[in-house]
Amino acid sequence: MKISNSPASVDHSERRWQRRPRRWDRPFGDEAMSADDVARVLALPVFRDMNPDEFPGHMRLNDIIANDAQIRRSAKGVEVVRQGDYGNSLFVVMIGRVSRAAAKGAVSPDKPAAAILGAGEMFGEISALSRSPRSANVISLTDETELLELRWQGVVEMRRWSRSFRDLVDGRYREKSLASYFRHSPIFSHLDEASRREIAELTQFETHGDAEWFQRFRRKSEKTGKMQGREPLIAEEGHFLDGILIIRAGFARESRRLDQGRRTVGFLGSNDVFGLEELIEYRAGKGDGRLRGSLSAIGYVDILNVPGDILMTNALPTLPSDVLGRVTGDTRGYDTDHSPFAIDIRNQALLEFLIDHRLINGAAAMVIDQNLCVHCDDCIRACAATHGGLSRFARQGQRQGPLMVARSCMHCVDPVCLIGCPTGAIFRGLETGHVEIDAEACIGCEICAHACPYGNIRMTDIRDPEGYVVIGDDGGPIRKAIKCDLCTGRTGGPACVAACPHAALKRVDLRDIARSRAWRAQ
Repeated sequence: MKISNSPASVDHSERRWQRRPRRWDRPFGDEAMSADDVARVLALPVFRDMNPDEFPGHMRLNDIIANDAQIRRSAKGVEVVRQGDYGNSLFVVMIGRVSRAAAKGAVSPDKPAAAILGAGEMFGEISALSRSPRSANVISLTDETELLELRWQGVVEMRRWSRSFRDLVDGRYREKSLASYFRHSPIFSHLDEASRREIAELTQFETHGDAEWFQRFRRKSEKTGKMQGREPLIAEEGHFLDGILIIRAGFARESRRLDQGRRTVGFLGSNDVFGLEELIEYRAGKGDGRLRGSLSAIGYVDILNVPGDILMTNALPTLPSDVLGRVTGDTRGYDTDHSPFAIDIRNQALLEFLIDHRLINGAAAMVIDQNLCVHCDDCIRACAATHGGLSRFARQGQRQGPLMVARSCMHCVDPVCLIGCPTGAIFRGLETGHVEIDAEACIGCEICAHACPYGNIRMTDIRDPEGYVVIGDDGGPIRKAIKCDLCTGRTGGPACVAACPHAALKRVDLRDIARSRAWRAQ
């Protein structure tokens, strides 16, 4: 199968027909599970209370298990899950035992030193639901260990249709997510387990913004380009905040009053804290406890609201002196030399640009310095040569001063393009975290292309080995999603960067630019 860059028009005399791909043409495992295997899964405690009648005819419970799950078998000592890898599935122990350790190399088959999980127990649901890296290593402790692995797409469907499964998974997510966060957070890690548990019980989950923000973002931003006035307010400058806010997922804008408007002074992402400085100063008698800035939701934000009373009496009195600088922002500076990518960190327009256009989501954005680019198109030719004649990006995009963020996949911190994919064709690489597309699993539904807030995924015709456009059973050309893959597997990294003769093009984590403490107004 070849991917074509040609328009959708087809020579009808040379049609090549093929049934249009369906969701479960390619199951999660090497093949769909047998009826006996499905029955074994449904007997597990996690699934046995689920009511099959809650599921619609096109998404039956048995079909989800048969196609969105697989049974994995591991010998004693095998690492089932590795800490730091991106998780796209949850696991249930069917036979045997596994050990979950929070540090690499902390356990061995003979000397387990962490939580032991046996038959019927679940793990990995936090990473599966949040599309985040695994927080621990999991190692098999028994020979012939059997694990059910349910990929993210199946988890989503089960949560959608089964109340019992949704309550179970969401309850475990809350309990384990909070416990894990407080255990590793620099603000709380110095406390004993009982103190952390008391704080966790009083902490409230909050969500702000629109979970479907990416569906509306392009339309709204194209009209005015300014998003700040539309962002839901989380906390307001000058008010008293009875505690601290911790970002668990998503992004939030920090701003301060300036004349009759507001000035953006920074943004907060996962694990960043808002209100801690004011609370510490208030406890020390150096401030009145009023917030020096406002916080608003950029898209959709999950927040932990930790009450101030318990912090004042429990965590703050014993807070290590070096913690404040580590939890209230990145203190790194940025080059001010003559490098084309040296950013003037006092450039307010650039900060507003990065946040207004949601570009802080980009972990590997293609940034082009227009003062150095001579439009030779060597980058485009190099990309095409690496990808079978078809370039995966467009040398155009949003601009601020001499910098342009090109139309190329940014391999986002929160890749919302993954959310609706019915087959798992678009996914995060386990080790790299890069967003990739499996062309064989893609069914051309276009969900990822419509979901990408930046228009960096596009659909293209496929061709058979003879070069003819393949036609589906509905008479239209079969199409697949394509985008930049950062030249995964290529020695030397992205071909576009290597080919630029003037060093005008770089791959940049745009959070690093926007996070400088020098952005923040004093």
